[in-house]
Amino acid sequence: MAIAIQVQITLPGDEAYTGLRICLADLFIPILGLAVLASLLLKKSVWPHWHSKWTLPAMGLMSAVIVMGIVNGYFYNGEWSFWALFNKGLGWPVLLSYFLLGAWITTNCRTPCLQGFTRSFAYFFLLPAVALAGTLFLEHVLTKYYLSPLEYPIQGFMDNRNLYALLLVCCGGYIYMGHLKAPKLFPAWLVPAYSFFIPFFMMYNGSRVSWIVALVFLAGLIALYRKSSLKKILLPFAVATTICAAILASGLQDNNVFRGPITNLSDSYEYVTNTAPEEIGEDADAYPSKMYYVGDSNRLVIIKHSLGLWSTSPVIGVGIGTSQKYQTKDFGQILSVIDSTPLWILTEMGLVGLIVFSGFFIFCFVHIWKASKIYDGVYGVILTGALFSMVMFAVTCLLHELTYTRFIWLLLGLAMASPASMRQTPQEH
Repeated sequence: MAIAIQVQITLPGDEAYTGLRICLADLFIPILGLAVLASLLLKKSVWPHWHSKWTLPAMGLMSAVIVMGIVNGYFYNGEWSFWALFNKGLGWPVLLSYFLLGAWITTNCRTPCLQGFTRSFAYFFLLPAVALAGTLFLEHVLTKYYLSPLEYPIQGFMDNRNLYALLLVCCGGYIYMGHLKAPKLFPAWLVPAYSFFIPFFMMYNGSRVSWIVALVFLAGLIALYRKSSLKKILLPFAVATTICAAILASGLQDNNVFRGPITNLSDSYEYVTNTAPEEIGEDADAYPSKMYYVGDSNRLVIIKHSLGLWSTSPVIGVGIGTSQKYQTKDFGQILSVIDSTPLWILTEMGLVGLIVFSGFFIFCFVHIWKASKIYDGVYGVILTGALFSMVMFAVTCLLHELTYTRFIWLLLGLAMASPASMRQTPQEH
């Protein structure tokens, strides 16, 4: 599961349907679900030991909001949205399954199993990421040719560079917290090595939000590592950043080597702010570098369009799938999904949905934070790693829609339950 959760593909869509992103682990969920249910009925395992008795009611409340959003979309538009029913409706039980599975694993699995999960999760991300970034680095050193991440971003098996960037800090949370709470979980040299790797990853990944996330991530690590942060985090990060800056500078000196819009920032900015989405295709040949900013132009239009829709039904929203229907009506095509989690929830599920979902997030954060004060060892790593993941998720989701990100729900479930062996005597542990 730690490996399969990091492999996903995007099924193509068309003018009326934006496509579907599925995860390899989705294929195993039905089988695992039946196996877990059988073990519970046969009393081979126990139900998750939640940190709060209100966890399941809170999940039920979120489910009710999703159903409300789908039904509300039907009444608002006079027809059912296939995208809402399939992507969001059927996709929601999948997320709950990951959450419940994570909690069941934590409660029923012994320490070696939890160690295997955290190591597999971190190493499966790290090995291909290092291989991909290392290949691009060697290519630049040997051939002097730099492939812009805007054209060729490394995204591993996630099929999305922004999710891959989020995975960077989630796995990093396990590695850095492992050094503090379970020193034998990962080798000591991995902490400075990971700090050295982060700038290279961000340079070749091309996710702009990753730079914001990385700064927040580093600030949290410095606060935790304190005096040792200089040698283990800041110094390796600074050295790697200097090398990456030199690579970028060499690319800027030769436009034939560096392939990307950074060679003409002023024109690109003017193009984004003054060109409507429907006009972009007309001058694509005349402005090839500016085409990289089509997404930014669409984003600005979608934000304004979404807020306009929300104003028509601020309390319960306009219903899931309505924004895409009205994009087709107002622009002649679907521009994109609402690429901001809070804005999507606010627009299509209203203030009610935003309060319920953000309330659940805060609810989980508070209980995981309290538990992290008690437990050390590998379970303490799972708890503190989840806290880092939640903060990084909160930052990233402001600029991207990440509600249905599978691995976040699995990590959250792992941290919202306690191991059965530790239930009675956490202080002894």
